[in-house]
Amino acid sequence: LRERQNNMAVTKKTQSIIDHVNSVASASNQMTIRRIYYSLVTHGILPSSVASYNQVKSILAKARKCGAVPYSSIIDNGRSAKTTAKWASLEDRASSAHYIHLDPWPEQHTQCEVMIEKDAALALIDSACEPEDVTIRCLRGDASLSFMYETAKDYAQLFEAGKAIRVGCWSDFDGGGISIIKAAERNIREILAEQFNVEEPDLEFTRLGITKEQFITYDMLPIPGKSGDSKLKAFIEEFGVNHGAEIDALPTEVITDITAQFIESCKDLEQWDATKVRLACDEEKWHDTIARISLE
Repeated sequence: LRERQNNMAVTKKTQSIIDHVNSVASASNQMTIRRIYYSLVTHGILPSSVASYNQVKSILAKARKCGAVPYSSIIDNGRSAKTTAKWASLEDRASSAHYIHLDPWPEQHTQCEVMIEKDAALALIDSACEPEDVTIRCLRGDASLSFMYETAKDYAQLFEAGKAIRVGCWSDFDGGGISIIKAAERNIREILAEQFNVEEPDLEFTRLGITKEQFITYDMLPIPGKSGDSKLKAFIEEFGVNHGAEIDALPTEVITDITAQFIESCKDLEQWDATKVRLACDEEKWHDTIARISLE
């Protein structure tokens, strides 16, 4: 490993960047390059600039190739591989049938969801949502009308079942991020009314972040608004500032805690606990049933 590292010319500044990355990122605490960049700027190792971000990308590419930074420490949340479900044998398939996870939300009056602006930030809220079986809807920028229709269709079915819906929303604190969430809510409400005859749904959208208060409280790295951005004027009028911040700049534990608190606020806790006990018994019955099935 040392021989491979020696093949990379390392300045004092580059070494300080590598050392910081290895101190904050690991296989058990994977970080995107974007979050690493924010950490470096926050700790005063690099200035905030496009040039610094590009420098981080370049250094980390070389550092991973020479072994100075483990590949497993850095993750790309914006890209993934898609494959079909498959098994090596009948025995393998039978073993997988033991797994069952029942939905605890149908017995709740309120259905909880989380909406997020971009793929890259999914991992920041997944640890709060996945254990609680909360659906995450990723808009990927300005959401398509087709995606908004499918969302409205899902909501219409929940309303027909007598549910209330609460949606927690995450986006960047800038003109685009604010506009994207507002447009999503507006389109969903319009489609519910026009396509599903749901005129006054019990539907609430709550902005979890990034908010102006979070921007100030956590001294988040400011990103100046782009002069040509058509949404900047409305953003300045609403918040009185011409700079914002990205979701990635807020500490992960803060994002997780805020999301978890929102999910808890949507629950009837007494009913939730009773449901979880019943589902655990049902899942155990399933395991016993599968164990009695023979492949012969």
